Amino acid sequence: WKGGLYRPGQLFTIPDFAWTADGRSLVFLGLWCDTNLVSCTGATGGDHRDAEVRSLSLASGGGTLGHSALLVSQSARYPVITGVAAGPGPAQLTLLVLSGRPRGGAWPVVSVDRVSAATGALLSVAYRAEPHGTGEGQPYGARINGDPGGKNLFLTYPDGHYNVMSGW
Repeated sequence: WKGGLYRPGQLFTIPDFAWTADGRSLVFLGLWCDTNLVSCTGATGGDHRDAEVRSLSLASGGGTLGHSALLVSQSARYPVITGVAAGPGPAQLTLLVLSGRPRGGAWPVVSVDRVSAATGALLSVAYRAEPHGTGEGQPYGARINGDPGGKNLFLTYPDGHYNVMSGW
């Protein structure tokens, strides 16, 4: 899969992706920024950042990324989506979301949200924390990884004091 999601004047990347439990689809996080991706924090007054979680069916055999299905978009509920895992149930996603009022170029709240892949509706919050003194550049330090079914997740994020917090 290649092309099809580019926007004029913006950089595009796929910072995270995951296989669905049945192995028939790949979900991915598409990210667009106005300038370089390293400075794309999404903080108010910073660079423009837009993210979408999309799905590719392997049955298509290839083509453009533009033929992928849109599942969840950046919104007031999901202001900065930084990671995605498929599952734990069918037609469910697990999102790593940063939110709250930005401080010093970073979003202070880290949450792991279970959402409906069909509607984007919040199903449950698996984890939520406000790390003390979150530092700049946090969107590129927060990561989530899961098993193929999405039941077991590993979360890492910086705490703003040069430490990396990890847990499952």
